[in-house]
Amino acid sequence: FANRFACDWTMDVVAPKIPGQRTWSDSSAEGLAEVLAAVSALASENIAHFTAKPLRSNKFLTLVEETMEQLRQLAPLALQVAEAAPRFDVAAHVPFNGFRSLVVVTRSCLLRLQAALERCTQERENLFFNADAVFALLDCFSAMLPSFSEIHRMAWELVQRSPNSLMFTPRTEEEQQVHARLMARVEEINIAPFFKDCVGFQYTGVLQKLMETIVLGMLSYADGYFTFENKIAQGVSAVLAAQRLAFSPELRAAKAVELFRQKSRPFVSAFWNLVDTTMVRHLAKVTGPSLSINCKFNVEGAPLRMSNGAVVFPDIVSRAGELQHATGTVFDLKKIAICLHDAQLQLNTAENIGTLHNCSEEIKSGIASQGFSEGERDAIYFSLRQMYSIRRSELQAKKGETLEAPLRTWKAAAGRRYGPDEYQLFDETLGVLHSIGRHFGTELPDGRRGVSESSICNCFGSVQCRLLSYYHLDGQMKDSSMTPKPRASKRPSPALIVHFHGGGFIANTSQSHEVYLRNWAKDFQAPIFSVDYTLATQAPFPRALNECFLAYCWAVENAHLLGSTGERIVLVGDSAGGNLAFAVTLRALLEGVRQPDALVGIYPALLVRNVFSPARLCSLMDPLLCYSNLEVCTESYVGQANPENPLLSPLLAVDSLLKRLPDTYILAVTLDPLLDDSLTFVKRMHALEKKIELLVVDNVPHGFLNFKDVSEATLVAYKHVNDMLRRALALSGGGDGDGDGGGAGLADAGGDVAIDGNAQREEAQVLPVTRGMADVSLTAEEPLVDLHAACAGDAEVREPAAE
Repeated sequence: FANRFACDWTMDVVAPKIPGQRTWSDSSAEGLAEVLAAVSALASENIAHFTAKPLRSNKFLTLVEETMEQLRQLAPLALQVAEAAPRFDVAAHVPFNGFRSLVVVTRSCLLRLQAALERCTQERENLFFNADAVFALLDCFSAMLPSFSEIHRMAWELVQRSPNSLMFTPRTEEEQQVHARLMARVEEINIAPFFKDCVGFQYTGVLQKLMETIVLGMLSYADGYFTFENKIAQGVSAVLAAQRLAFSPELRAAKAVELFRQKSRPFVSAFWNLVDTTMVRHLAKVTGPSLSINCKFNVEGAPLRMSNGAVVFPDIVSRAGELQHATGTVFDLKKIAICLHDAQLQLNTAENIGTLHNCSEEIKSGIASQGFSEGERDAIYFSLRQMYSIRRSELQAKKGETLEAPLRTWKAAAGRRYGPDEYQLFDETLGVLHSIGRHFGTELPDGRRGVSESSICNCFGSVQCRLLSYYHLDGQMKDSSMTPKPRASKRPSPALIVHFHGGGFIANTSQSHEVYLRNWAKDFQAPIFSVDYTLATQAPFPRALNECFLAYCWAVENAHLLGSTGERIVLVGDSAGGNLAFAVTLRALLEGVRQPDALVGIYPALLVRNVFSPARLCSLMDPLLCYSNLEVCTESYVGQANPENPLLSPLLAVDSLLKRLPDTYILAVTLDPLLDDSLTFVKRMHALEKKIELLVVDNVPHGFLNFKDVSEATLVAYKHVNDMLRRALALSGGGDGDGDGGGAGLADAGGDVAIDGNAQREEAQVLPVTRGMADVSLTAEEPLVDLHAACAGDAEVREPAAE
């Protein structure tokens, strides 16, 4: 199933063999030149033929001559990018990057054009020559060439602008102007040919048909979505539109361009959520294994005192903590906490708005005379504004004012942060919340009276989670409504999988991802704890991170209720969930919470910013994750947050945090617009001499886990995901479920690891487990990371010191 590269001690790379997969020699300049020469020769031969023997007003001659001219323009642009691509490889034995992917996609188009020209050459003299079909095929791929030329021009500019990094992150004013110009050029590129007759041409076999079906479904659904509000009317309109679009490639391409240029967040969210709102959501129950436990429950949004003494607050790390991380300045958190505590007591003495204002002025004067640094004052004032808003809301509620005024105050306070040393204030704050809730008369998701979650970004409600387990394990919570009845109880599993689902932060739930979670529950025989975090359509960053972190901490402390001893906790996330998995791990390091024993990111989004990279240029022709959808997801999640926040974009975390990450496993997809996120992260880890396993698969799209059974390629890729996850879990054997210990055991490092449940096995390195909760030291010498500097060149690899 796999071809394993020889690698140094810092990285383990697996490149699986996928049926129909192109070899990576296809991304070489030599391979591209051969294809260009073959296509040009065929075009010249057809030009000579149709010049001598005109056919149908000689439209074939005109088309092939135009194709030849476009090839002359594309060839030098594509070849210079192909020649530069190897410079951006993570390492010599890791020949992957977005430039190579762009070359591969270009070569795929040229190969299909070559096949169309060969068909024309073979059939043009035939009495039954299907001229219309051949002409349509030639026209489809010929029309793509001008767009590819413009894309390669932009790629070459990225080569020149970012000589040591895959990511073009503008720093100077000049670079920001260049970035704006590139964005404008992207809007001008003609993407219609990519969505005409040959949607998904970069894939093969069944996957190409799947891409065509998804695009047709999306365009049909859009026809009803923007016309009717009634769901039934939308469905009928979609069916009728599908019939029109299926037989009109030109109309289909025009609709696609119009839809993508529109960048409608509600539509993207609604379309992606169809897997949760239609009968499709029940498909996993039919195709997947039945589970003994599959229940939803709420995790209370209240402070958690961890077994190591740390206290976890439902909100994001304090302003002081953020500033420490961003600037490298060390603050006196204890002194700040005492100051805030005294300020809270003083604000509580105010009996009306006037005295509250006077108290706040006195507090500000006192802070100014206490010798705080500018950063410390910023952090204190940040928290004081929230405390002031809460006290003001309480006074307004006692006065009996209308709903509008307190609600407006709460919206103004949304997003304020409490710090790790402010937990003593929580009881007072929670009382205020409850008093305001009684005044508002609204209800929180867990049944308490309080401010509606939709009205503010950070409410102390609850987080909905899902527990999936193939067996009922001792101590595990039960769902009395589950059928069939739970299997016989077994001893708790030593492993626990904590999962964050994908969906671009704006769509999907844990239920839509059961298509593979059910199989994981059976294959690994470990409980799966999946979090249904609040989507960015309701509240942007940091809401989802807050909920995922709180849920993770609850799972760590209550693993026994989930059917696990908690010996090995693995944090897994795909796409947007991968971002949250990395962010939760970083926050665990910042707040002194037990970090997971392994971190698995499946095609993760590690840089949530509208920046350019060669892989993101591939989104212009991607049917699933087109550039407009990427922009919608990014802007929805970022909101008003600081784009440099490493908890928003884990790729920006400082070296001291990255060095302390647990065993890390990343799966990347060669044709994924997010490929460069993963490779840039791996390159940083490589420079830090931090062990990491990278799995790269080809010929499958972003999000392939959700349709793993569609084709042989996605199924093989899924098996490699399982293989990687098994190594992360350190499981011994495939596990048939007959053992008394839940079918899972911890393997010794370096032992054999089964790919799947059968007898086929493969030698695989299991990275050593690193445990410990040492505090993170952030100094002034470690500012926010500069991607250009961090990724400059390949770091020298030194041999590991002997133990």
